[in-house]
Amino acid sequence: MLMKPDLSEHKATIAASRASDPERVAGKLANLAYLILKQQFRHIHNPGEIAQDQFRKCILAGKPFRFSAFYGMGGKADLDSHDYDWLNQLVQFGQSISASVGHQPGSHFSLLLADVHGQVNGYTDLRYLYQIESLAQSMGMDTIWMSQWYQDQHILVPENLSDISPETA
Repeated sequence: MLMKPDLSEHKATIAASRASDPERVAGKLANLAYLILKQQFRHIHNPGEIAQDQFRKCILAGKPFRFSAFYGMGGKADLDSHDYDWLNQLVQFGQSISASVGHQPGSHFSLLLADVHGQVNGYTDLRYLYQIESLAQSMGMDTIWMSQWYQDQHILVPENLSDISPETA
């Protein structure tokens, strides 16, 4: 019968190393988190290593990694298994990246529900996005409607959305 090695001394050494140079350790973990992110989302735009900086800040502050995603309408009338699978994949990805670098606060997703974007493109039935909102919230995600975000940011949306064209947008 094989015996498990006693790793308590090794764990204590790692803990002491982290305590002695938390910036260095956070930087290494942030780089690892970014590599995992890049494997999942190959075409991510990351000017100035902003993703690594955000990961590092979360690690040092003991706060969850924060991710955001845009959810559009596209003329879909109702949820289906693809929507559930995609949102579940996002949650699982966040949990996986946190676990891979040992980040105990975990991760959190926010969805921007693109009602204005859909309306500009001629979609007026918001039922689908309301369903997405309910599902996302049941999975622990935050949601915000694009129209609310615009209002919060003091961005004016024309009353007549048909006045918006690709040439003027």
